[in-house]
Amino acid sequence: PEETDYYLVDAVAGQRVTIEVVGHRLGTPFDPLVRIVAPDGREFLTHDNDDGFDYDFRFPVTFPVAGPYRIEVRDARYQGGLWPYVLRVGDFPAVRVAYPTAPKEGELVALLGPGSRDIAPVVNDAAATLGPARSLSVTGSQGSTWVTISSEPNLVQKEFEPNNTLPDANPFEVGRSIEGRLEYAGDVDAYRVKLAPQQQIHVRVVTRRIGSPLDSYLRLADPAGNEIASADDQAEDDAELNFTSPAEGFYTLFVEDLNRRGGSDFAYRLQTASPRRDYIVRPAVEQVIIPRGTSMPIALATDRVNVDEPIDVIMSTPTEGITARPCRFERGSPAAV
Repeated sequence: PEETDYYLVDAVAGQRVTIEVVGHRLGTPFDPLVRIVAPDGREFLTHDNDDGFDYDFRFPVTFPVAGPYRIEVRDARYQGGLWPYVLRVGDFPAVRVAYPTAPKEGELVALLGPGSRDIAPVVNDAAATLGPARSLSVTGSQGSTWVTISSEPNLVQKEFEPNNTLPDANPFEVGRSIEGRLEYAGDVDAYRVKLAPQQQIHVRVVTRRIGSPLDSYLRLADPAGNEIASADDQAEDDAELNFTSPAEGFYTLFVEDLNRRGGSDFAYRLQTASPRRDYIVRPAVEQVIIPRGTSMPIALATDRVNVDEPIDVIMSTPTEGITARPCRFERGSPAAV
């Protein structure tokens, strides 16, 4: 606790670099903060969390004058422990978000964020998988970085503007997913769907798992335009809404940022289903220590919502030197090893 690590960077006047700390994303409570002191001893800047990065950050900076800059890394709350982190300083892309967020193989992907102005789109050369997220590598002059992309089993449609008001709402069908962005402060995206009497619809916004800074908020209006339901995000989960229509008609769903923010990287994916089908697989233990050359069973658990069929589990991003056998949750089973 209260420890600060110091690093010295010799910069050229006008040199532009990207600074990133990977700490909380390694699974510790670390809430990193960076403070940069200029060659004359005065504070140059302080940077804390970037939304969508789990308390970590990645941002561009330009050093105005030549000389040694002192980079200080500490926990924002002056806490500490056996918390590893990686500090990256160099000429690599300061992008944060991919759009579309769930690209098909071979599809062109835009790279968005505060340092994305001169970054060309890239082609997604990875075959789609049913994993919740995977990385897309982005190469720069001296190094590379990554953005998170997901797979999407449902049919996907893209938002088209204008769709800020009820009359301009984009039409969609239950069971489809929608790729969209809130491109400026105060932007609202509206979508219209026809529901039958007593039809169930489940709506979820995907933002945090793809690195988007959007603080999602959902509103649902009845055929007369009156708001009848709303949903905010909860803790680490994005906003989701369950609704049963009282009567047949066209209902309008609004997507917005809770704080009325927006920008090119405020991307989201809107998933719809009727009724909700979902599950999550999680470790049944908090920590595992596996001595080199040995093996250990790891208990897994699952929470299901309207999903009864078997669930197959694989390690999609293996660590060097560690392998894991696939396993299966049998039909209706809550546990596997």
